[in-house]
Amino acid sequence: MAARRSVVAASTSRAFSTSRPARQILGEGDQALFDKHVVKGKRITVVDFHADWCPPCKMLDPILQKVLTEEIEGENEVDYMKINTDNENELAAKYKVSALPTVVAFKHGKELSRFVGLVNEDACKNFVANAKDH
Repeated sequence: MAARRSVVAASTSRAFSTSRPARQILGEGDQALFDKHVVKGKRITVVDFHADWCPPCKMLDPILQKVLTEEIEGENEVDYMKINTDNENELAAKYKVSALPTVVAFKHGKELSRFVGLVNEDACKNFVANAKDH
């Protein structure tokens, strides 16, 4: 009887699959994470090029996180990554980051749009909406 139960259990088991979450706040990135999510990724990734010593960068981060969290709750596929330009100066140079903060939206490794400097919440919302329209 025990053998029969295991056969029944094995024949009724289901395979479950999961989908990728609607968004990811990837946090502080490096070249490898950038390559994985921005260059090779298929979703929009908003990248905040910043530095620890930059006061406007520190002020912008919570605004971006709030806007992206609100946008994401609507099932939009937008990821968020921060790149510290002091640690990843080659990435900053490659994408011509000359002032901080610089925020760039990428999809399929291609730049969709960017803004430089501290902006308000409405400007961040418009930036994300425009990136999604590309």
